[in-house]
Amino acid sequence: MMLDKSLLEQYPDLVKEIKNQTGRLEKLRDLQETNHDPETAASIADLTVLLIKNTASSIELARKIEAEVSAVDDAKIREILRMRYLVGMTWREIGEIFDMEPDSVRKAVRKYYS
Repeated sequence: MMLDKSLLEQYPDLVKEIKNQTGRLEKLRDLQETNHDPETAASIADLTVLLIKNTASSIELARKIEAEVSAVDDAKIREILRMRYLVGMTWREIGEIFDMEPDSVRKAVRKYYS
């Protein structure tokens, strides 16, 4: 099964989203501890549940992307995809690791998707 490139490209944004949502959850929990108004507490609880569901969904998609990258048969392509999309390295940085020109690394990925 071919790994969906559009999913790979979402990965960095997913990681940022998870981090941001986790931060928002922490702030809501702090607010919940200091709040004594029942109506506000109910709203905070509702928002917390929503954020937990959204975060869980984002984490599940990130897990799926990582699992699909791990399932790529070709070890070199698998590692290039991991470095580029999951770690966020540049084509030049990846090329240095594999002793390849950046364009050659990019072409290897393009060939994988063709």
